[in-house]
Amino acid sequence: MRDSYVNAADALGLPFKDYEKEMFDFGSVSVTKILATEMPKIMKNRLVPPPREVYALHRKLLGTYVMCLKLEATFKSKEMFKETF
Repeated sequence: MRDSYVNAADALGLPFKDYEKEMFDFGSVSVTKILATEMPKIMKNRLVPPPREVYALHRKLLGTYVMCLKLEATFKSKEMFKETF
């Protein structure tokens, strides 16, 4: 189960990793497929559900990813993260 958490977190962090390209293409990476594979394992083996705030954050993150995927967005997400951080 720990591997599932790591894989899910790694998938969500893909736009912010160091890549050769400056622009991250959301249309070329299928984050939702990775999450769809890992989430059933996490849901089945968790001991308690996460707090309500975590659900809200998950919905916002997934909504943002889905929007970027549908728009086939490409932008400098790593640079945006560095500026914000």
